[in-house]
Amino acid sequence: MVTKMKNPLNKRYQKELKSDAGKYIAIFLFLVFFIGAMSGFFVSDNSVASNYEESHVKYNVEDGHIAFNIAPDKAVIREIESQNALKFYSLFYKEETIRDLNDTIRIYADRETVNTECVLDGKMPKAPNEIALDRMYAENNDLNVGSVITIRDTAYTVSGLIAVPDYSCLFQSNSDMMFDAINFGVAVLSSEGFEKMSDAHLTYNYAFKYDNAI
Repeated sequence: MVTKMKNPLNKRYQKELKSDAGKYIAIFLFLVFFIGAMSGFFVSDNSVASNYEESHVKYNVEDGHIAFNIAPDKAVIREIESQNALKFYSLFYKEETIRDLNDTIRIYADRETVNTECVLDGKMPKAPNEIALDRMYAENNDLNVGSVITIRDTAYTVSGLIAVPDYSCLFQSNSDMMFDAINFGVAVLSSEGFEKMSDAHLTYNYAFKYDNAI
């Protein structure tokens, strides 16, 4: 007669599971959380990437830009366009200081062709004394639609909060290591308001788009 021996490990692992149940439950929950988080990350990553690509088309985002401190000769602009198969768009800006806040604000005229704005609250400026501010900068400085700011002795009413596609992060200079959405902001005036503002701090900035998409 052959007697079947019981495996002593069966008793041991059952005892171990009972004594360390808390540890194994914690490991199980960690794995569930980690797998769920990573799955969510990959799903949202694809969604963000898709929205980012769509925004380039929707807001006609530039392929690049170039800035001059003095007005370039039109012949130079045409030569660069012909030599590089691209087209320039004037996006001049004026860099000013907001009184009381002492912050730097980069002001553009309303864009109609390239790098067009997305209105998040309120509306785009129509009157010369209306201004639209980057939403992130406005929120960091407790500014809302209806707030009044003063630039060069002129009071401007905030008509809207916007996002500007070429300033998805508020870098004042390409050499900056960190973006600053507290002390630096971007704003938009109506064409009339932009013309009325002093040209003392005018930069001749040009966005460009290649004739053939890259």
